[in-house]
Amino acid sequence: MQQATENVAIIDLGSNSIRLVIMEIDVNGRFREKENLKIVAKLSTHVKDDQTISDEGVQIVLDTMKRFKTIIDAHSVSRVRGVATAAVRKAKNQTYLLNRVEEETNLQFDVLSGDKESYYGYLAVSNSVNISDGITVDIGGGSTEITLFENRELKHRHSFPFGALTLKEAFIENDRPTNDEWASLVKHIKDSFEQFDWLKDANVPVVGIGGSARRIGTVHQAAIQYPLPGIHHYGMDPDEVTYVQNKLANLPLSKRLNLDGLPKDRAETILPATIVIETLIKTVGAPRYICSNRGLRDGIFFEEMLQKIGVRHFPYIVEESFYQLQHEFQVDIDHMRQIGVLSSILLQEFEAFAPTFMNKNDRKLLFMAAKVFYIGEVIHPDARSEHTFYLLTNQPIDGLTHQERLAVACIASFKSKSKLEQFIKPFKHWLTAEEIEKYEFLGSIVKLAYALNRTNRNVIENIEVDTKQNAQSLQCTITHRDDAYFEKVQVEKYKKHTERSIEKSIDIHMKSSHVSHSI
Repeated sequence: MQQATENVAIIDLGSNSIRLVIMEIDVNGRFREKENLKIVAKLSTHVKDDQTISDEGVQIVLDTMKRFKTIIDAHSVSRVRGVATAAVRKAKNQTYLLNRVEEETNLQFDVLSGDKESYYGYLAVSNSVNISDGITVDIGGGSTEITLFENRELKHRHSFPFGALTLKEAFIENDRPTNDEWASLVKHIKDSFEQFDWLKDANVPVVGIGGSARRIGTVHQAAIQYPLPGIHHYGMDPDEVTYVQNKLANLPLSKRLNLDGLPKDRAETILPATIVIETLIKTVGAPRYICSNRGLRDGIFFEEMLQKIGVRHFPYIVEESFYQLQHEFQVDIDHMRQIGVLSSILLQEFEAFAPTFMNKNDRKLLFMAAKVFYIGEVIHPDARSEHTFYLLTNQPIDGLTHQERLAVACIASFKSKSKLEQFIKPFKHWLTAEEIEKYEFLGSIVKLAYALNRTNRNVIENIEVDTKQNAQSLQCTITHRDDAYFEKVQVEKYKKHTERSIEKSIDIHMKSSHVSHSI
């Protein structure tokens, strides 16, 4: 008999930190993170002049692996994938180190080449960020991996033999670089990038992977008091990246250690990382910098999971994200599918009366919101609207920008215009009056669809709106099979929200397809 779930562990033995992630996968391909533990080992600082890892560094690795092994055993992990990156890759005593690890913990490690490391970063981004073309940059402690992908396919990749830790050691003597040190560091990075024609003037977004790359985003969010949680898919203009770099460069280490958005373990090495990213953005001519919360470990996980079905990518990132969301919160998928169908029909019928023009992206937002409409019911039905808005705005959704996530939250949680206005107060500066009207209209449409499947029996067969009525009134004829009493009650109750949005009254006429009388 096949097990319902399987726990898979990935250990990333990096140059700066060592991390253990445990993922739970079920037989239907649903997955969730169970553990994500990190030890800041700074292994690169334990590499001696003869390019061997010191005895102290070896002991740090062994102690860490023993701790991880205890946790792996406690979770009954069936598969462990251990990978080592730049510090171990460059170490002349890597065989000795990894043999000691295996002897004492029974954990085995693959030493990734620079090309393989860059591939996993690309795989993580191309399965979680909804852009077709881009450049990924993964700044580790001892190496920097960069890839170029087009139409989600990998075209070029290279591993540069420098990372945040090694650049700090090679170019910056004290906690802040002098003008000469800064100039030398920028020149070194610029010269390294300009050796590759595929990087110059590529004019695509740069996607930052890894802790240092993400901290550019979190520092910026803290500086502007950004109201939406989460860093994945957070976008910045090039001048905003420069702003963060200047802010950090003007602070001594003592103040960087207490800077909002910057963990203490990144304070020493953040400056070289920001210089790498800003220089890359300028070399590429990137119009946008995007932070990714997915990286090496996620790329390895996606490979492990997707190779079973013979593909490299999720066909549709957003579809996969909502599939995972629906199952995580135990949504009735058949019910939500019917709400989606009814929402599409209602939008088609009422679109001509919408307060603003509906484009292709608005239809996508409606479709996504229908999949998770009132998802907060799983917490408590009496506060389903509030819980829905909170859930959708407080967790990243792969494939959605932050603005799209907010839009879906507004539509999927819609209860009334006043409740919508209450929810969006912290985000008011993001939204135009037209967008707020649009989300009110789309929310009212999904709520009508919800009403029309109130008893979860799929009794509605067709919806038609008579556009020949007078300017202030519309007739909506709803054809149903079987008894639709409760659908009638609910749609009469909820239609007022659509009426307010389109500024017309709606006369509901329920028509049975099997008997001569109507409700």
